[in-house]
Amino acid sequence: ETTLPALRPEACPDRPRVAPRGSPRFQPDPHAAGPRFRPTQESCVSKNVAVFVDVANIFYAAKAAGVDIDYVTLLKSATAGRDLVRAYAYTGLDPDNENQRNFHDFLRRHGYRVVSKDIRKYGDGKVKANLDIELVVDMMKTARNLDIAIVVSGDGDFAPAIRAVQEQGVRVE
Repeated sequence: ETTLPALRPEACPDRPRVAPRGSPRFQPDPHAAGPRFRPTQESCVSKNVAVFVDVANIFYAAKAAGVDIDYVTLLKSATAGRDLVRAYAYTGLDPDNENQRNFHDFLRRHGYRVVSKDIRKYGDGKVKANLDIELVVDMMKTARNLDIAIVVSGDGDFAPAIRAVQEQGVRVE
């Protein structure tokens, strides 16, 4: 009988033991009559996860709701019991704003890969950096290595990209 090698069983002691993604999920049971199968018990695989945070989108939503976002807790909660592949934070940068530069440094120190562009200032007072395409490209490129993608945004424009990633077998939260 062929068995799969153990893969870091300490990574997920509370999870059922299963075969890794992309390998046969069940093995033939040599003691069963007929084509019965039993789940493999030799390895425990935590889920590979990546987090994609649309910082401006959730910042303004949180501000409107009168709440603050704790980005450290957000990342810890999203990845608890999972293997973090990467955490991205997409945010604009006003080069003249030291608070924003400090915020980017804070995100980097706490495990995020910061993806930023200089903001554009419009005549009506609006400022925008528009990093939607960068988020989608990173999500599509990373999908082949993921079991779960977590998109933190309220922007409905991501729906087609999310469907495309789901079609690749990735769960999106």
